[in-house]
Amino acid sequence: MNGHRLAGLALGVIAGLFAPRASFADDLRTNQSLVEAGIFLGHAETEAAFTRLDADRKEQTAVLPAVKTFVDVGAASYGQAEQGARMGYGGSSSQLRLGLDREISNGVVVGVMAGGGAGDVSSGDLSGGTLSQHVDVYGRVKRGSLFAKLLFGGSIVGFRAIDRGPDESRTFGRSVSRNVRSAAQVGGDVSVRGVKVSPTLGVALYANALSGYRESGGDNAFSYKSRHAQAAIGSFRLKATRAFRIDRSHKVELQAFVGADEMLGFSTDALRATSRSTGAVRQSWKGHPTGRGVVGGVGLGTALAKGVEMSLSYDYGARDGFATHAGRARLGISF
Repeated sequence: MNGHRLAGLALGVIAGLFAPRASFADDLRTNQSLVEAGIFLGHAETEAAFTRLDADRKEQTAVLPAVKTFVDVGAASYGQAEQGARMGYGGSSSQLRLGLDREISNGVVVGVMAGGGAGDVSSGDLSGGTLSQHVDVYGRVKRGSLFAKLLFGGSIVGFRAIDRGPDESRTFGRSVSRNVRSAAQVGGDVSVRGVKVSPTLGVALYANALSGYRESGGDNAFSYKSRHAQAAIGSFRLKATRAFRIDRSHKVELQAFVGADEMLGFSTDALRATSRSTGAVRQSWKGHPTGRGVVGGVGLGTALAKGVEMSLSYDYGARDGFATHAGRARLGISF
């Protein structure tokens, strides 16, 4: 008798191991990529604005002294590696930014930047496109070799053409993400044998709301009213800058940096979605994202003409086997 019971138990365990898993159509963990994408797209704007504040401001012959405009064209990728029950995801966006800033007094710069971008995001069986708009106001105060930067901004990210689920029963949806942010960075400059070395520490706070998620089609379309997330991202950079003169009136400035990005804090409410077909309510795994990890980059800048400057930059990050990239080309004009 005991032998028959053991045999039956063994068969039950084997049957459980090979039993069909829940369909991807019911797995909403991939939606985590949508609520976090708005945070990482906003963080790309923070980094672009803080980099802009490092621009050379020694031009004194402009029609409007100390006023500069700029056009910034770039691209950035973001994402997370899969961790346990948490789904991995990846995304990218091309960006165009326009801005104006001015040195209102010795060492004090204020400015505003507006931009937009288009890209995509994917996680598991979910994929979709993104259209984003961003606005930021920023400033910097420098006293001697020390400086501090501050930024406030917001973004709207539209997720379009979202499709999810297995090929034979895909659903289609849309949603909108709204993000507000503030950030601060402190650092200093020191010259070492003709090389300017600049260590910086920064922290950025993000509040993101994903709303109006609705799916249609498929066998099990879901919807939910809203999802909220808050994040704090810390960063460290150690940058080295060296200028090389080409001739009497032109020089090239080369830069390189190493550093790290880390998620200092993150919270989100549980995802509770209603199925249009069954009325059931589900709760996703919440999970916690990480920062970009170890980062490094290079850049160069030069003056194309009197009052016109150009800079190019690229940086790379790696965390848990997942790589992220960012590149920018900026044209600055003094009036």
